[in-house]
Amino acid sequence: MDNLSYLNLKEQVNHGNIQLPLELYSVEYESSSDFYSHWHDEMEFIYVIEGNCEICIDFKTFKISTNDFIIIPKGAIHYMMGNDNDKISFIALVFNLSLIEGNNLDYSQINFINPILQNKLFFKNLITFNDSSYSDIINSFNLLAKSYKEKGYGYQLAIKSYLLNIFYLLFKENYITIKIENENYNNLIKIEKLKEVIKFIQTNYKSHISTKELANIAKYSEYHFLRFFKNETGKTCTQYINNFRVEKAALLLSNTNLSITDIAYEVGFGDISYFIKIFKKQMSISPAKYRNELFRN
Repeated sequence: MDNLSYLNLKEQVNHGNIQLPLELYSVEYESSSDFYSHWHDEMEFIYVIEGNCEICIDFKTFKISTNDFIIIPKGAIHYMMGNDNDKISFIALVFNLSLIEGNNLDYSQINFINPILQNKLFFKNLITFNDSSYSDIINSFNLLAKSYKEKGYGYQLAIKSYLLNIFYLLFKENYITIKIENENYNNLIKIEKLKEVIKFIQTNYKSHISTKELANIAKYSEYHFLRFFKNETGKTCTQYINNFRVEKAALLLSNTNLSITDIAYEVGFGDISYFIKIFKKQMSISPAKYRNELFRN
């Protein structure tokens, strides 16, 4: 699956299938315009191959660089941000926590797995070379990735074993702690507000979306909402909506025979010239050339 599919929210993307609810993605970002705020019900591990930028996870910002390991809990709003000349490549593992769930209520299930499934734990979001068990975590991650790519007989067992070993190491080093009721309550409220706004945008992107509608969802005045949205996503509302529409347009260019004009209207752009301008700005190529390059390959 390509990077465009990866960037969509859970409503549009199935990561893996019911037998193996997991996907591995190789991702490259070449400019800050590629960075996109999103969330999903799956958990995500990221291993940075090369580059530097910042990542925001539920309003906490971390500077990340080559060889860092990032943990994104399920439901966490996250996006990367950087300067126009920032480039970063990484491997992202997105998986449903049902993959580690067992049927028997043994000690491991009750004391470790269930609290993860019930979202009762805080995770250390950034693990670097200087952290304990870093090498073991990266080794398990790389072995998991190798098993996934080679798909040898029984590779599903290998994937589950390496994934469980990563969680074991996280617990062992106290990189996972129990959530305290009402801790960071105000922050949690902001997260839920932003999720509701994002869900509305991604459900209604084909129609006109006003900032007043979005402000009402978040229960802010328009003035405070615009500041809130920019601070928490790194983009203005217009930029965010346009970026999402362009990603949808790119998928339609890839997977349908619709004309560029029809695609522009289908994803919510009322003006063809404006659509082409925004698409080219975000993708560094016109819609027509984008489609031609896809079919040429």
